[in-house]
Order: sequence, then structure tokens, then C-alpha cells
Amino acid sequence: ALVCFAVVFGISGLIGNLGPAEILMFVTGVVLLLLEIFIIPGFGIAGIAGFLLILGSFVFSQQDFYWPEFDWQWTIAWRNIGIVGISIIGGIFSIGVIMAALPRAGLFDRLVLHGQGDPGYAGKNKHRKGEKISGAAPETSSDKVSEPFPPGSIGTAITDLRPVGKVKIENRTVVAETDGEYYDKGTQVVVLRIDGVKVVVSAREE
Repeated sequence: ALVCFAVVFGISGLIGNLGPAEILMFVTGVVLLLLEIFIIPGFGIAGIAGFLLILGSFVFSQQDFYWPEFDWQWTIAWRNIGIVGISIIGGIFSIGVIMAALPRAGLFDRLVLHGQGDPGYAGKNKHRKGEKISGAAPETSSDKVSEPFPPGSIGTAITDLRPVGKVKIENRTVVAETDGEYYDKGTQVVVLRIDGVKVVVSAREE
């Protein structure tokens, strides 16, 4: 993606359409998107503004005017918007294809949170949930919620919750998740509710 951006701006610079305003718009848009992704929860004003600034920087870098005043300028502006829009859609599609293909190559195994609970229970990819493996040791610790915790139970995150991770509650280690918030390892959490086999937690307010 960075190479594509460099090519677009490089060509615009060669034909003399790339100026400080376009570069500033692009950098500001990227910063807003990063803030939206990593700091601000959800996708709101900052994300939309960042996307529009990046889109505008691409469009303006393809022409020597900002706001069209004549019919021929409107024609050029709409053409550039169409080209940039198609390019972005194509880039998103290509990234999606790559992201779908990479896990099959095993490159993301290190990023996946693997269960560290009872080896006597098989993973869901190979056996039915809860099916015992022949000769396995009795269960002593489980990621399942065999006895649900009552809401209000206090625990500690033993991994980062982003938003899924592991927490320790009443000397039991379980997989838990938040309602979209990110918490660091060591954060004290409180059980909000039990959704089936999911333990939903939030940071404990001091």
C-alpha cells in the first residue's frame, strides 16, 4: 500500500500537481485513521475525516486546481474522483485477498491466541466441542465456563484483552472478552454478564 501511495504521489510530483497542501492532507488523514484504529474506540468522526482527507489528497494531486469553476474542470474533477475511488476499492479487495490467503500459509499462527487449558479437550477444529480425547488426564483447569461466575465477580487479566484474552477469576483461568474495549495485561476486571459460554468483562472502577 505504501508503495502504491508513493507511486501516485511520485507521478503527481513529476507533473507538478503535488504541493504541500496535498502532502499535509494525506499525513493528517493517516494520523486520524491511526488514532481511530488504535486509540479512539469504534469508527466515527476521526476515521471518516481521515478517509476523506486521504481521498481528497489523491484527487487534488491529479489536478492543478482545488475547487472546479468551469464545466471542463468539473469533468476533470469527477474523472479523478472516479479513478481514485476505483483504485481504493481495488486496493481494499487486493488486501482482503492477501489477508485471506496468508493464514493458510501459517504466517499468522504467532498472532493467534491459542488455548492453554486442559489438553484433554480437543480443539474445535478437530473434534466436537467438549469431546474427550482417549487417555487424556482429568480436567483441572478449563477455558470453558462450567460454573458461570456471577456478575460482579472480580478478576485479573493475565493477557492483553484486545478485546479477547484470558482472565483469572476465583483461581480459574478462562477466556473472556470485552464489549470492544482494549485492556492491558494485569488490569483488574469485573464480570458484566455471561453470554452462553462467553465471559464478558470490563475494567474495574476504582
